[in-house]
Amino acid sequence: MTNTTVNDGTFYGNMLTATLTYGAFNNTLRFSATAIEEYNMVRGDIYDLSKNILRARLSVTYLLKGWRFKFNYRTPYKAINIRGLIL
Repeated sequence: MTNTTVNDGTFYGNMLTATLTYGAFNNTLRFSATAIEEYNMVRGDIYDLSKNILRARLSVTYLLKGWRFKFNYRTPYKAINIRGLIL
């Protein structure tokens, strides 16, 4: 078994998340919005990458006589990895 450390550096990621939820019509209709800010960094001998990512999640939930209907939307974003910026 072998172990090879290629980059010999540091990696870190920070994430800040805030969510707001609102209920209407006796809480049978719920709106939710989440904002996410993420900062990732790779520093080392080979790789020197960083990326600040902003994204959002939105949802609407409707409750009707034991049934739940939920609609979600997430904004697209590009993530960081050692191969560069990809979807």
